[in-house]
Amino acid sequence: MGILSKLFNSAPHKWILYNNSKQYGDYGVTPMPTAQNIAPLCTKANVLNYLKQYNDSIKIIGTTKKTDVYFYRYDFAIKRAIALIHMKKRIRMTGDDPVKLADSLIEHKQEFTRQFIDRANADITEKINKLKTVASKQKNIDAFENSFKPFYDEISPENADYIQQIVTRLRQSLKK
Repeated sequence: MGILSKLFNSAPHKWILYNNSKQYGDYGVTPMPTAQNIAPLCTKANVLNYLKQYNDSIKIIGTTKKTDVYFYRYDFAIKRAIALIHMKKRIRMTGDDPVKLADSLIEHKQEFTRQFIDRANADITEKINKLKTVASKQKNIDAFENSFKPFYDEISPENADYIQQIVTRLRQSLKK
């Protein structure tokens, strides 16, 4: 069982909504969604829609092998959790706390990223093993390596080194 399933084993997350005007304090997160731009969206339907989008993103994060999809959905899931935090200030919710969900995503990002790298590695290794020419294998290895370059600012040095180790191993396998 991976860390995503451990942390989110109660997914899909569900909140029961109640009207509530109580305001909560600052959650210590610098969100893209703000209380001001979320306020007009605080309806039960929108909360449920944001929750569905969050749950869909968690599923994609845990299964995708495409680098851009992984990082886009990861950021999207965090933004949806943060938006739910702001909505929680206006609509009372029970169930999983959106603060804990956002914190878990932020805190464990490098662990989730490592799991993603392992999935992508297994996928590229399988593809390379099916190809016949060295040139096509090299092209796929280069594409794998280049797919991470736009996201190196979001990857820990350990995970960046891990990616380079994978690329080196794949290139060495071509020489055999």
